[in-house]
Amino acid sequence: MYSFLETDTFNGIATLFTALVAIGLYYWEQNKKKRDTAKIIIQEIRRAEDIISEYKEQRQYKFTKKIIATNSWAKSIHYFVGDLAQDELDKISTLYSTGEYLDLII
Repeated sequence: MYSFLETDTFNGIATLFTALVAIGLYYWEQNKKKRDTAKIIIQEIRRAEDIISEYKEQRQYKFTKKIIATNSWAKSIHYFVGDLAQDELDKISTLYSTGEYLDLII
């Protein structure tokens, strides 16, 4: 049994197994990063919608609140290019750019 552990066949199998585990971990980590990023972007969009709804109801804007506090979309759009339609990407990008523009003006 010990002699098998020293063969080239075992070394090849061990290397292949290690490579497969590393590739699997890489893709798992990428999917986890994409899910976490999507949750953050959804939270940012909901926050912007809440601020806009609050403005519409009260007809006054609280200058302490930014519509777009952080722009995770600009840093992470590449995760979603293959998953979202072009018009969906455009709508999200427009929301972020409009919110940042309004924050700048205010």
